[in-house]
Amino acid sequence: MTKLKKDKKDIFTLKGIVEIIVKDKDGNIKHHFKEENTLTYRGLSTIIRLSFEGLTDTKFGYLAIGTSTVAEDPTQLTLGNELIRKPASITQETTINPDDTALLQAQFSKDDGLTGTANISEGGIFNASSGGCMLARKTFTPVSVNWDIGDIFIFKYYIVAKIVVE
Repeated sequence: MTKLKKDKKDIFTLKGIVEIIVKDKDGNIKHHFKEENTLTYRGLSTIIRLSFEGLTDTKFGYLAIGTSTVAEDPTQLTLGNELIRKPASITQETTINPDDTALLQAQFSKDDGLTGTANISEGGIFNASSGGCMLARKTFTPVSVNWDIGDIFIFKYYIVAKIVVE
């Protein structure tokens, strides 16, 4: 009897990682953490359209923050309670293999017209300045920010592409 040899499979994955840094007006770090997030089904469909000839869509380039604590889910289309959205600065970095990571980052402060205080508890990546498609969303323990005294909320989103051989 001949045994069948199990073939190895390559599995392509995308992983999102959120990094949050809150600084006071003097640049002192008040909060800092990094956690994995949830990518959305609609966001992954957009990546497919951006990847192949004859299919089109709009590239991702905006970060939004909000105040909802509803857990993230891959079927979601928006943040639960978006506070503000703005263009991200985007770079390509190396995490595991050369150029396998996109880093989107934006800084939110009173310079964006934000006033008072807020408990920021969610963030996401979008492909439009309003509406559009949400690629990823992360909820986290609320972080208190006081815009009036000069707090700065730094939002970094890493999207890492990886191949796993099984």
